[in-house]
Amino acid sequence: MSHGIKERDAVLVPVGDQYRTWHGLETAIEGDITPRVAREHGVFPHIRRAEITASLNGTVVPMPNYRGLVAETFEGDLVPLHVASDKYSIIQNKSIAKTLSEALKRSGIEYKLSAIGTLGNLSKFFMSFEIAKDQINGEEHVFYMNGLCSHDASMRGHFLGSDIRTICQNTVDASRIGDKKLFDCKVSHRGNVDLKLAGLVDHIHRLIEDRKYFKEGMESLAQQRVSRIDVAPIVSGYFLKIADKPVDTFSTRRLNTIQSITDLAFDGLGNRGETLYDVFNGATEYWTSGDGVGRTTSSSSKVYSSEFGTAAAHKRNFAEYLLNDDLYQYSERGSNVLSATLNA
Repeated sequence: MSHGIKERDAVLVPVGDQYRTWHGLETAIEGDITPRVAREHGVFPHIRRAEITASLNGTVVPMPNYRGLVAETFEGDLVPLHVASDKYSIIQNKSIAKTLSEALKRSGIEYKLSAIGTLGNLSKFFMSFEIAKDQINGEEHVFYMNGLCSHDASMRGHFLGSDIRTICQNTVDASRIGDKKLFDCKVSHRGNVDLKLAGLVDHIHRLIEDRKYFKEGMESLAQQRVSRIDVAPIVSGYFLKIADKPVDTFSTRRLNTIQSITDLAFDGLGNRGETLYDVFNGATEYWTSGDGVGRTTSSSSKVYSSEFGTAAAHKRNFAEYLLNDDLYQYSERGSNVLSATLNA
């Protein structure tokens, strides 16, 4: 699994166990991570344009339509990044950071910088602000505002809301794709780059409003009580809903999965098997650290599958299943197939 952190890169996080990363390559900073601290640790290199020439049979040929992109480090080193069209506009890392920081300040919400760094030997930049912490049924859920930029044509500048904290290449990719991305403001490396604040502030306010719907959905699950005999049929119904063909009986492997999630709904961390929220947490635990990410899988691979792979998709889909109106229709079918399986 590639984290994308190379010898020229740095990942800065605040001091504290909650800010540690899975890759262990971060630098923990006491106090605030200021622009000066970021620059001294190499996160704000100055990206410069250089003229390009080609050498052919001893002849130097000018390349007027192209420019080299070079990062000048805090120590004065020059690091080659990319060859781009002469129309390519540079977006400095510190411009992304300043714009997002100012937008969050103007929005009036509480926020904290939880990670900032570079990837691919200074060719990419990311930062992640913690902007919302919600207590749902006694559990904490965190959401983020991320700023992203590249200097190697791999992506445009991005300001996006996500439930992923960016700390490496994997998390940068995951935050930009699919259900993890809550909104995305893109900035092209073309023409006169103008990082405007007004629209971004509006997006932040809308993100906070959208968070309320998520919280309401989870709280509604916590209020819907289930009996002990309902849990296995509810879990079974999920696998019928995602099946690509009709199911008459469950395989032994699928039956084991249903049983594991059911057990975790009752005996998992903080679960008592009393509400749909317990069922949700049982499935989440199964696809985060249990057999749902592989009984013999390495810890790093489990992290990847849980956050970005098949296990992550199951967690999202299972939540949507529990919140959908057809839940009990599938639960009833799940009960029938489960009985047929056990009586076979």
